[in-house]
Amino acid sequence: MNTLGTVAFISFNIFIMGFIYIKNNIGGRTNTLASKSKLFSIGPVLWIAFVLRLVLAPLNLHFSSDIGLFSYWSQQGANDLLHIYSNASFLDYPPFYIYILSFIGAVGRLLGFSGGESAYIVLLKLPSILADLATAYILYRLAVKRLAGSWPVAVAALYAFNPAVLIDTAMWGQVDSFLVMLLAAGFYLMDSDRPQLCALPFAAAILTKPQGLILMPVVLFAFLKRRDVKLLLKTLAYGIGTTIILTLPFMIVEGPKWLFDLYLNTASHYNYASLNAFNFFGMVGANLKQDSETFILFSYMIWGFIFIFMTLAYTGLVYIRGKGKHLPYLGGLLLSLGVFVLSVRMHERYMFPVMFFLLAIFVLTKDKWSLIFYGISSITVFANIYVVLEKMLRTGDPHVYMRDQAYGDSVALIIISIINVLLLIAVAIWSWRIGVSGKVSDLPGIGKPPDDEAIEVDDDPIEVDDDPIGVDDDPIGGGSGAAKPEVDKEETGHWKLRLKRKDVIIMAVMTLVYLVIAFINLGGFEVPETQWQAEDLSDGFIIELPEEAYVSRLTYYCGLGENGSYHVWFMDSSGQYQKIDQAMEEDEFYKWKHLDIGAVTRSIRVRTISPGGSLH
Repeated sequence: MNTLGTVAFISFNIFIMGFIYIKNNIGGRTNTLASKSKLFSIGPVLWIAFVLRLVLAPLNLHFSSDIGLFSYWSQQGANDLLHIYSNASFLDYPPFYIYILSFIGAVGRLLGFSGGESAYIVLLKLPSILADLATAYILYRLAVKRLAGSWPVAVAALYAFNPAVLIDTAMWGQVDSFLVMLLAAGFYLMDSDRPQLCALPFAAAILTKPQGLILMPVVLFAFLKRRDVKLLLKTLAYGIGTTIILTLPFMIVEGPKWLFDLYLNTASHYNYASLNAFNFFGMVGANLKQDSETFILFSYMIWGFIFIFMTLAYTGLVYIRGKGKHLPYLGGLLLSLGVFVLSVRMHERYMFPVMFFLLAIFVLTKDKWSLIFYGISSITVFANIYVVLEKMLRTGDPHVYMRDQAYGDSVALIIISIINVLLLIAVAIWSWRIGVSGKVSDLPGIGKPPDDEAIEVDDDPIEVDDDPIGVDDDPIGGGSGAAKPEVDKEETGHWKLRLKRKDVIIMAVMTLVYLVIAFINLGGFEVPETQWQAEDLSDGFIIELPEEAYVSRLTYYCGLGENGSYHVWFMDSSGQYQKIDQAMEEDEFYKWKHLDIGAVTRSIRVRTISPGGSLH
């Protein structure tokens, strides 16, 4: 198992154990979450989550193309921020996060970083890492007046230690967490004394990633339901004002239509029915197909528009007919999940906000199904990101092709896509139940926090499981309510442990998670057939590209033989070759390796330091 698989397996086991702990500590006599514990407070949880991310961030587990571009943009922004959209290549991000990257570039320059160091990569990941903690704290603040005891901290911990959140932020290095933090702040402010302030983080969210636009109809539904025209206009003014302030410096340089062109060009760059997204179009075999191709009478794009309209209409209907403070979060859930599963041009990470909305709904409704759906969505989001990132680390190509059956990538695509489609159907039915019908399946023992008095937990008809391995809950005293271990003593004097059905299920789930991670990276039977081998120090070769392009890495396969070493240069925009500090090493055989380039070039030169085995 590789490093990514090992980290993934450990984090998922911790996540599953956290769910088991919560299940065994709700309701009944073991309701420890209903009482506060000084050891289980928000401060230590956030600090541990922060340290964990700092440990994972410098590992070589990032998505090299994204980190390479972030590094390049940060340095360009530090050099000339106002002209970055004219000078920088492949820049399709709106300006708010470009401000963040430019600040990182300026800090890196002060510290003497060139852009490829592990410490600089940690700096690039730091905004999203802090955003993870901020989102967890927002969930804590949302829960602290609604849930008893340590439940608010448990909710924050479920988000902070979610493997799907960890792999996206601390490993991949993407900024989805930063977007979710801004959305979380906006939804939190919508229920405050000054709801118009929600326009500030919402505007920043839209100017961070275009995906923020997906959830804006929910904001409109929320303010229309209030029937306060003055408040609606004030909120629009705040949003428009924030947008103008953040974009005006660039509009002065690039022109008034610059922002609209940026969004349109960004959308046109990814004209696929699905771009590694495990959704409906992935399920029907349309991953990486052009969205202009025909699928049952219409093109994939037309079907995507139809499905988006249906999702929006159903969300609006739930909002009109429903009631309760959880409606905005329910609308956000329906739109983010529905658009990801049913729309075209979706990427592998675009289901990320779903997890925040499900936890927020749990806080506001105490409905057990929101936690169940949270667990399922966490697994599918993680699996989608893991498969793409693992393939990128293994081959240098992140795309999942239907012919990739040797590695199990296409099998994972089909299975997880089916689960996501079924999840959308289940969530749509459940949303009507808790939003319109008002039927909530309460978890036992979760009440409002008391005022300096003990929490009384009423008896609940839902049965609470005993400890999964039959250990006595009162090992010291042996009171009347103590649980008895499920063991028999045989005639030989040995104790025999009886496993319950849920024990078998837990072991099966943990084994399945391990098998999925292990089999995805098991390998195949095909290897490169053409090869090159240096004979002396004068040997080398040049890779010429048809045109100048951003090259994130040079991927090569080590054949028979080892101990080869090679210098690598790339040609810059002035036609001069720039040497890569790190050499291309051939210290293993029959293994894919890569050398980070992270530059815009049209020519790469390789020269032998010491001859070794064959290269492919």
